[in-house]
Amino acid sequence: MAETLEFISVYDDATTKFLENEFTRLEDECYLDHAGATLYSDTQIKDVAADLHGSLYANPHSVGIASSSTQDMIERTRYRILSHFNTSPDEYSVIFTSGATASLKIVAEGFRFAESDDNGTEHVGDFVYVQDNHTSVLGMRDVVAARGTEVTCLGHDRAFQVFNQYSIPRDSDEERRTNGNSLFVYSAQCNFSGLKYPLKWIRDTHMGALSAVASKPSTRWYVLLDAAGFAPTNNLDLSIFKPDFVCLSFYKMFGYPTGIGALLVKNSSSGLLEKVYYGGGTVDVALSSEMFHKKRQALHQRFEDGTVPFLSIVTLQHGFEVLARLTIDKISKHVFSLARALHYSLLMLHHCNGKPVVKLYSDTDYEVHDSQGGIVTFNLIRSSGEYVGYMEVVNMAALFKIHLRTGCFCNPGACQRHLSLSPKEILENYEAGYTCGGTADLINGKPTGAVRISFGYMSTIKDVRTLLLMITKCFIDEPCIRKFPRWWEDRETKVRNKYLRFYNSNILDNCNFRITSSEKDAISDNSRNYIHDEIKNLDCTRNSVGSGKIITRVNKCTLRRLFIYPIKSCGAYEIMDSWNLNAKGLEYDREWMIMTPSGTCLTQKHQVNVCLLKPVILRQQKIMKLTYPGMNKLYAY
Repeated sequence: MAETLEFISVYDDATTKFLENEFTRLEDECYLDHAGATLYSDTQIKDVAADLHGSLYANPHSVGIASSSTQDMIERTRYRILSHFNTSPDEYSVIFTSGATASLKIVAEGFRFAESDDNGTEHVGDFVYVQDNHTSVLGMRDVVAARGTEVTCLGHDRAFQVFNQYSIPRDSDEERRTNGNSLFVYSAQCNFSGLKYPLKWIRDTHMGALSAVASKPSTRWYVLLDAAGFAPTNNLDLSIFKPDFVCLSFYKMFGYPTGIGALLVKNSSSGLLEKVYYGGGTVDVALSSEMFHKKRQALHQRFEDGTVPFLSIVTLQHGFEVLARLTIDKISKHVFSLARALHYSLLMLHHCNGKPVVKLYSDTDYEVHDSQGGIVTFNLIRSSGEYVGYMEVVNMAALFKIHLRTGCFCNPGACQRHLSLSPKEILENYEAGYTCGGTADLINGKPTGAVRISFGYMSTIKDVRTLLLMITKCFIDEPCIRKFPRWWEDRETKVRNKYLRFYNSNILDNCNFRITSSEKDAISDNSRNYIHDEIKNLDCTRNSVGSGKIITRVNKCTLRRLFIYPIKSCGAYEIMDSWNLNAKGLEYDREWMIMTPSGTCLTQKHQVNVCLLKPVILRQQKIMKLTYPGMNKLYAY
């Protein structure tokens, strides 16, 4: 049965109805890749279309009424962005970029690590990053290393250890720090596990907490916060937490437009960004015949090379209006509630022999939304203990119209940590054919990546149930057992002890969401909520759990049905009578494949619908008949 824990909606009825009307196109779809890109609403796109249809926008670098109006809209949009993050132009500036990656690249190329003291001696700071970072952050390493900067990778556990041991000194020594400028880069929310890294690390870093890991302890410290995965469903209050640089991608926040992001720069730190190249609109004067130019004074004017994508910028306001209607705090609690329901539902799933169905990759116990975002990452396991390749999950999910993400999600550090892969194993996997974004999901029986489910502000509990339905029907050996693993309570205790200091202790101690022991027993024995009508015939009993017994397999087996797959990746043909065996096995099994014009084999990995191509073997006539919904029959001789 596709069961979930009891779910209490964060949204009121009016909000739920509003979202249903805004996303009618999702009626038969289950979209679960909001960390990759969230979806735009109907009203948002209608407002964008009406805005563009009824307005005259021109190149802001030109002189004229239309150009001036466009420039005004751009500046109002900058203000709207800063207002969303509870700050103002007095404290932060907005540089429009093509996305978070481009923002990171600006900082990598422009951050001034070196400073000269009064004696003219140059001191170079450090570049420190947390292991669980996006590939785009890793790309910064080569740029800064080429400029003579020391690069340090801070492991997940080491990072928490360093900040846990740090205590703020009574007297700040900031003025005495002269050994260059150091930069600490970390993600506000891990896009692999959904862990929200503590924002208080920003202040602690400024105060010198990372001096213990730096090559030059007396360096000045600055923080680059990757908020691309955090901002869409969380409140980043820049009036409280003040990173020096923040990178954003707006399509992750409200779906449209794509190709537009921003780098938020604290004005007091803007002098650390240097720039060599200059494009149109970034200089006050330049000589063609001589090596002379003067860049503009305003920060964004210096860094926005060429004409900004002004049509995309002016449409951002309509996305922010959608978020403002819902409020970011409700969105944060909503996606957390969905992730929590899914996490516990998966945690309790066991095959009929008592073996777990799911291997979860998490850093929290999904009890506090301050530390956990709307992401659940896992791999499926067969009753034999073997892993299910994530490409198989993708193909089965497609049949249920489920859209999810697989692989390492451009976060190789978090992927390596959660999958317990050594650097040597990763390189061996690469030699065996694994590449980022590739389809080599299992190598020597071990997964190279995982399945990620991520929720957005328009996600529903129906999405959770649809995913559980797919897993139940396709990957569980029946009868299904639902119970909490014996190790779970110890795991909860370890998690609480590890993160207690970094999040609100009152929330951790008095969390309304926490499951008590009696509730766990009730869930294991009696939860029968939210059962889909389509799977009433599935008999997933849990009687054996209540009695403490584990169902074991019976050694005696009876073969009831037998299928062959004549064409690779296509539908099955059921054998109804006797059948020939040859040197390769059952006659006609996997005998043919569909070739593309380029000479490669067409499989469900590339075209899911080929599974609907059904073969019928007519052995007496030596004919194979092919059928496909809505098409005439095809005969192969």
